[in-house]
Amino acid sequence: MPKKTILIIEDVKTQRDIYSYNIKKAGYEVLIAKTGEEGLETAKAQKPDLILLDIMLPGINGFDVCKQLKKLPETKDIPIFISSAKSQEKDLTEGIEAGAIHYMVKPLDIQQLLNRTIEIIGKPE
Repeated sequence: MPKKTILIIEDVKTQRDIYSYNIKKAGYEVLIAKTGEEGLETAKAQKPDLILLDIMLPGINGFDVCKQLKKLPETKDIPIFISSAKSQEKDLTEGIEAGAIHYMVKPLDIQQLLNRTIEIIGKPE
């Protein structure tokens, strides 16, 4: 059985590197997108098991990416975790209303991210 795949949609390189390193270390495959547009295309083409989505992206923001992914037949069932520096209640509400199943405020607790990942999609293999 192939390893489970997580798509990271994040424009900040240091954040991408931290998430990617820890997710790979936990045994998952990782796909990377640096913009909302790239994230949409990668999600449609690769159909990852989970998406970790930043909100403040160049071009299409994360809330709009989430809404679009939830409307597309090929991506509507992919669970989405939002990771954002935006920590106000209205941001959390907007993220959940857009279709995310989990909203985490940066800096992320990597262990919490991995625990929630296992809860939602299971172990890597």
